[in-house]
Formats: sequence, C-alpha cells, structure tokens
Amino acid sequence: MLKYGATHYRLRSDQTSTLIRQLFERYRLEKILVNPIEELKQMAKVARAEAIQTATPEERLKGLPAEERLKGLPAEERLKGLSAVELVRALPPEILEALTRHLKTNGSTSKSP
Repeated sequence: MLKYGATHYRLRSDQTSTLIRQLFERYRLEKILVNPIEELKQMAKVARAEAIQTATPEERLKGLPAEERLKGLPAEERLKGLSAVELVRALPPEILEALTRHLKTNGSTSKSP
C-alpha cells in the first residue's frame, strides 16, 4: 500500500501535510522503508523538533499553564520586574495579616540613612 501511494501520490494542495510529503519523498529516495511505522514516528519526531525550533517564544509557551512556565525559576526571577504594590496585591489575605502583625511587632526592617 505504501509503495502504491508513493508511486501514485501527487501534490494537489498546499495544505497537504508536510509530514506526508516528507514521507513519500523519503520513500522515493530510499525506495524501501524497512519499518514504515517506525519511520513515520521518527519523521513526526523530527517534524515536531523543527516546529519547536522555528516557533516564536509565544508559540512555544502557548497552552502551557503558568506553573509549567515558571517551573525551575528561582523566586527572585519569578518576581523580577514587579513593583511593591503588585507584590502586595498578589499576596493572599492570611499572608498580608501575618506580615502586618510581624511589622507591628518588629517594626520596619528598613534603616534610615
């Protein structure tokens, strides 16, 4: 069946899968695929790697939840660029209460010049 498809395949649309075109082209070049299923899997893997390499950073991150995007970054990197107001707004109420109690008990940790 693969041989028939490779022999009779003609590109009729620009929308035809790149993967299918690559598979048939490779078959034409090699004439024999030892294991067509494994060959197809390998070609799909290569195509995914190429797609990742050519994708923009935004395209690479699309679909990843925030937790996955931030995984492995230290806290300092995750918070870089946020203002004090943005940091405080992001804190849950119980943390804000604990911070307020701590500051009332211990005073401000910043020193005046």
